[in-house]
Amino acid sequence: MSDLISVENIRTACLKLLENNDPSKATEIDALMKKNKGSENSLLQTLCTKYKQPYVKIEPVPIKDAYSVGDKLGTGGFAVVRKCKRRTDNKIFAVKVINKKNLQKNDLVILESEVSIMRQIHHENIVKLYDVFDGKDKMCLILDLLEGGELFDRIIEQGHFSEKDAATSFGQMVSALEYLHSLHIVHRDLKPENLLFVSKQKGAAMKLIDFGLAGSCRVHPLKTPCGTPNYVAPEILQKKEYGTQVDMWSSGVILYIILCGFPPFYDENDDLKNLYGKIKNAQYEMPSPYWDPISDGAKDLVSKLLVADPAKRLTAKETMKHSWLKQASDKALGADQLLNIKRFQYIRRLRRGVRCILAVLRLIESLNQEKDKK
Repeated sequence: MSDLISVENIRTACLKLLENNDPSKATEIDALMKKNKGSENSLLQTLCTKYKQPYVKIEPVPIKDAYSVGDKLGTGGFAVVRKCKRRTDNKIFAVKVINKKNLQKNDLVILESEVSIMRQIHHENIVKLYDVFDGKDKMCLILDLLEGGELFDRIIEQGHFSEKDAATSFGQMVSALEYLHSLHIVHRDLKPENLLFVSKQKGAAMKLIDFGLAGSCRVHPLKTPCGTPNYVAPEILQKKEYGTQVDMWSSGVILYIILCGFPPFYDENDDLKNLYGKIKNAQYEMPSPYWDPISDGAKDLVSKLLVADPAKRLTAKETMKHSWLKQASDKALGADQLLNIKRFQYIRRLRRGVRCILAVLRLIESLNQEKDKK
């Protein structure tokens, strides 16, 4: 990783010049940086001349000078996440090391979009991007270190989980969505595994992660079908144009699962056509006895989020004003909810493992086919 450098200091200087002198052009900063890749100081000099400001050359920062990289925390499809320590103050972060050699052209475009969106985001319940180090073969993203585990793991570990606990966690997620939606950013992949806690400590903040599918609807509505089957909104399945309201549907699915331990939309035979039919029609129930202990306020919020028509679905701003978030009971949700959550997590992880194995087998088969051709 010796060739990895950061030009974020130059980008920040350029962005400041634009914001102070021509705010309408500030949104073009990433396009300008991409166009001037390798000659970022020339861009800075041009902007300083244009806006009659003194120019001082800024040196790019090599990753080895800024951070020491440590233990592996996890591995994804094309990335490895490790701990790293900032040399100036010994603060610990996570570094996502992305192998660009294995990415297709379209994947690189998605990566650039993810980084561009994350640079805009500054919210206490959203993972923060601190720095970007780029090189020929790799890209490293310096991010918040989140060691508190996933939302549903937290529920299982806590043992006692009440509607008040649910409202607190759910409120943090919706607060993050309200902020994103105010910027016209749609997450598009809201699901429990993308909600992580900062630490194991009681009261630790929960943060929304993974902006790989995020998009902007500032200029035009979004059209690309994407998301995770059980959480995807009806308008996406109906191949309609859509916006921020798809996230609110997904939030309703998550709240439903938090409260009872199983999803509102599922098919016992894993028939996606049948599953999608139920989602398109918002066809779900709150069955007894699982929903009997749940308050009317919680049921009301779920029913106002799982609405097929996005125009009638609660927005993030409206959801934050719902009375249940402030008045939820501290009474435990019960043993059935906890057992169902455990079962849900077990099945989800089992399926994830099966998908990984199938992906490896497909890769091996593909490599063998290529070998036979030669």
